[in-house]
Amino acid sequence: MENADKIKMLEETLRESENKFRLLAENASDNIWTMDLDGRLTFVSQSIYKIRGFTSAEAMAQSMEEVIAPDSLATVFAKLEEINTSVRLGLPVENIRAELELLCKDGSTVWTEVNINGMYDSDGAFIQLVGVTRDISERKRTETELRKLSRVVEQSPVSIMITDVYGTLEFVNPMFSRLTGYSAEEAIGQNPRMLKSGNTPAETHRNLWLTISAGNTWEGEFHNKGKDGTLFWEHAVISPLRDTAGVVTHYLAVKENITEKKSIMAQLVAAKEQAESANRAKSVFLSNMSHEIRTPMNGVMGMIQLIELTDMSEEQQEYVISLKSSGKNLLSLVNDILDLSKIEAGRISIATAEFELYQAIQDVYLMQKSVMFAKNLKFNIDFAEDFPVLVEGDQLRVKQIMLNLIGNAVKFTAQGSITISVQVLEKHHRQITAQISVTDTGTGISAEALDNIFKPFVQEDGGITRRFGGTGLGLTISRRLAEHMGGNISVESTPGVGSSFKLVIPFAIPLDSEKRVETVQNSEVEKDSVPLRILLVEDNPVNMKFIRALLGKHGHLVTTAENGRESLAALERDRFDLVLMDVQMPVMNGEETLCEIRRKESGTSSHQMVIAVTANALHGEKKQYLEAGFDGYISKPIGQKELLNEMKRVILLRAAHNSES
Repeated sequence: MENADKIKMLEETLRESENKFRLLAENASDNIWTMDLDGRLTFVSQSIYKIRGFTSAEAMAQSMEEVIAPDSLATVFAKLEEINTSVRLGLPVENIRAELELLCKDGSTVWTEVNINGMYDSDGAFIQLVGVTRDISERKRTETELRKLSRVVEQSPVSIMITDVYGTLEFVNPMFSRLTGYSAEEAIGQNPRMLKSGNTPAETHRNLWLTISAGNTWEGEFHNKGKDGTLFWEHAVISPLRDTAGVVTHYLAVKENITEKKSIMAQLVAAKEQAESANRAKSVFLSNMSHEIRTPMNGVMGMIQLIELTDMSEEQQEYVISLKSSGKNLLSLVNDILDLSKIEAGRISIATAEFELYQAIQDVYLMQKSVMFAKNLKFNIDFAEDFPVLVEGDQLRVKQIMLNLIGNAVKFTAQGSITISVQVLEKHHRQITAQISVTDTGTGISAEALDNIFKPFVQEDGGITRRFGGTGLGLTISRRLAEHMGGNISVESTPGVGSSFKLVIPFAIPLDSEKRVETVQNSEVEKDSVPLRILLVEDNPVNMKFIRALLGKHGHLVTTAENGRESLAALERDRFDLVLMDVQMPVMNGEETLCEIRRKESGTSSHQMVIAVTANALHGEKKQYLEAGFDGYISKPIGQKELLNEMKRVILLRAAHNSES
């Protein structure tokens, strides 16, 4: 009975010990577990849930491959082999340590530190393994960041120094040694004043210490001296370093070698001052000379006009015409030089007012119209439908740029066409960026010459300047005017094919511009109460698109034909109130088509109203087209007001014709 009582007391003691162990294990922040020598878990505390997301029951049911991340399995097996060997040899299993990556329930992994010891009975016989697993993920992250930071400091292209609060060096990185010539061993324990060259103002050092002593960051430049006496410039940022209590314990200096930058900057400043001085002298000279030449030239031009009023022989009239032409060319050259001198001297002014961009382009076209007609060049405008009618900008300068670009296109284009394209690049609230392209089918520009095309007094080559005339200033002035207005000009060109100059320029959009435009249009153009059925005959797709869109905005129903034959077929199928007939068309031109229309009308009371549309309209041609049988006439580029007013006149003429018949 006495033995039975002892056994019972022993069992109670064991149960009490086990309960205490479990209570301790379950309340520990680290995970506590037991394992047999075959690697099977016999106990896992509940804290495993915080580390891996599994309950203790789930963890005990898992295999080794379900617990340990693949990269850590080799370490585990090696440690188990080491433990088994110790047990077989009767050696104690104590403080077996390893860092292992464990698999979590959510698919992630966690780094842990494992400490394993053997559990023995009172006779010293091995029972099982007892392990403690601690989450060290934060420590691993910190170690990784520290390694990164160490590499950054060691490999940094700038010098890094750390001093104590008295300025004694405690750390320097390799770049410091490469720049100054002092090794880390030579520098540590010294004061940075060993780098003084005597060229940095004493005030700089005083401000430095006053700033950092107050706990603030200082930034500035030093002119320092290396171990071998080499002088160099450094840009430095020096900041206080604080402990957890906020007390300054050290100073950190990050310094960049700016010796080369200083040298380059000094050279640039000297070159800039020299260039500005030369430009100012040149601009003043050009401006004075331009004024000095233009004043007597205006007098010469005035006298030529007076001479024109006198009686002259035919030979004298030819002399005066030649003299007047030469005078205009010389005055134009002087004006170009004056414009350039004003721009380079910074005396150019930009005005802002509301204007219609389409009308401005049309005005410039009219100035070049006679030359285009003489060369038999076609002129097209492709105006984006979403472009506002009214914009705010410097109309005079825009016209000056367009006159240069269109004038150049006309000058260098012997045959073919010139097309103006206006598009919206960006639109934001009341701001719009326009791209105005001037494309020609002229001589084109070689790739080598494109780099010089916008330089003053330069054209593609000297021969072109002589052959076509001009100063070579037009494109230079145009680009600089565009830049003054916040824009730019670029060019694309292929020799023998043509060129395309692109003016990108910002405009403001006036408040309620569409409403005011509509008011103006309604006051100037009375719209028909009933939409008209219109046949538009146009072989140019760009012009067709523009005119059709313009008529569509006013409610008219538009049918299109690309040539005379298509228009005759359309007239056979349908009736139209009006025909807009392009005069210059291939296959069958406008006059031939009109003759066929009138021939078919012969002997009937019908009369189809036809308006002639021509790009080559000159003085006297309107009468010619009306006498040929057209009922109306309008020239390209077509303005909205002019087109609608001419349509109204022709429709009223039709009404009068019908009432008479």
